[in-house]
Amino acid sequence: MKQHGNPDIDSVRGTHRIINFSDAVFAVAITLLVVQIPIPLKASTQELGDDLAEGIPMLFSFAISFGVIAMLWLKHLHFNNHVKRYSVGLIWANFLFLLIVAFLPYPTGVYGTHSSDETAQIFYAVSVAIAGYAAAMMWLIAIRQPDLFHEDVEMEEARHSARVSFVMPTGFAVSIIFSYLFPPIVPYVWIGFAAVSPFLRKL
Repeated sequence: MKQHGNPDIDSVRGTHRIINFSDAVFAVAITLLVVQIPIPLKASTQELGDDLAEGIPMLFSFAISFGVIAMLWLKHLHFNNHVKRYSVGLIWANFLFLLIVAFLPYPTGVYGTHSSDETAQIFYAVSVAIAGYAAAMMWLIAIRQPDLFHEDVEMEEARHSARVSFVMPTGFAVSIIFSYLFPPIVPYVWIGFAAVSPFLRKL
């Protein structure tokens, strides 16, 4: 710990442990996605083909969630490239973020097995939105404690990154409206917001 009662974590050892632990949670979450894809057990070639075709929605949900978790990891990486240490509040915000990341395989499985169901879409969209907002909250906490950032980080750049971090989760939240109006378009709304988000950071 730092001296004078400051609860910040040591900028080298402590922060590296937090980042390594976070990466491990991401690795487990992204691996669990594929575990939920059922393996067809039928012997007949025709039946096997039918079973594989029936598994397409699950494969589609796997691909979407793989991309979503990859995007969340990139956001986490971008954040950690800017901060040199964590405060206690930031540590708990990071735990909250990781809690939701670790939970994502479950709504992924629900959506994969009920992809045309309105409730499954909303459940998945809400889960990803909460994860994204948790990541954005980490930026807001850090901005209120500028000494957590590396010395060469400009606060306007940090504020811009904070604003951009709201784009993807807001897109998933907005997609809930489409779940009521036109459910088939919802996955493409997700893909669109997730794809656009990294480019906004460069503007």
